[in-house]
Amino acid sequence: DSNGVVSSVCEGPIYSVYWYGKETRVTATSGSVVSLSGNSILNSITSNGAIVVQLRTLQSVTLLCEGFLSRIRISSNSLSNSSLTEMASVVNFRTSSTDVSVNASGGALIFIAGNSVDNSSCQNDLYAIRFDVVQSLTLVAVDQSGVTIADNTIRNLFAVGGSVVVLFLSSANKAVTVQASQGSSITFSNNSIAKIKNGFILHTIYLRMPSLRFDVSGNSTVSISRNHMHQVVQSFQQVRIASVIYMDSDSTEVLALA
Repeated sequence: DSNGVVSSVCEGPIYSVYWYGKETRVTATSGSVVSLSGNSILNSITSNGAIVVQLRTLQSVTLLCEGFLSRIRISSNSLSNSSLTEMASVVNFRTSSTDVSVNASGGALIFIAGNSVDNSSCQNDLYAIRFDVVQSLTLVAVDQSGVTIADNTIRNLFAVGGSVVVLFLSSANKAVTVQASQGSSITFSNNSIAKIKNGFILHTIYLRMPSLRFDVSGNSTVSISRNHMHQVVQSFQQVRIASVIYMDSDSTEVLALA
């Protein structure tokens, strides 16, 4: 927690936390807590990108949280007062060849919340939360557990080009699956874009994959709610699209069972 880059001027890229290897596995069990929180990049200028928290692997990334009171928190990470030329992100999950999975079970909770971009400018793609996966992406909550992606923001931004996205879920080759069962919940809520000038492509939530599946059973919930976009000032010569929820998928399946 609480790592930071302050007042840096460089070609970049800049990272506050960077995990890289063949596989990355973050596990919390039996009431334990794993936290990647409070990290920041502040007052910086880079011509080659910036990422506050990067989990990048050649193969898989797994967040596994099991057992009552177990927690994984990726929260309150920030990118602010900075000038960015290439792609930038606050929290970035990326694989080169296989899968990303986020799993909570047995009363556990996973939070990806309160991460932000503020008072900055960008000339290329900018994300608050980015899942960029080659194969499958799965978000699973079972047995009275929860996965929450909420309160992430991009605000006070001057955007010259590229896409500005708060929550980006992307799989290049396989399905994205969101599965809640046995009294569990998966929530995407209150993510927002605000006070953007000169935006080119703006999405609060952007889902891009060959197929998307929501699988809900056993008194569980999957909720996408209260996400919003406001105070956007755009040039009509530049703007291509602006959306709160944008789904780019060949097929979408919603399965709800008792």
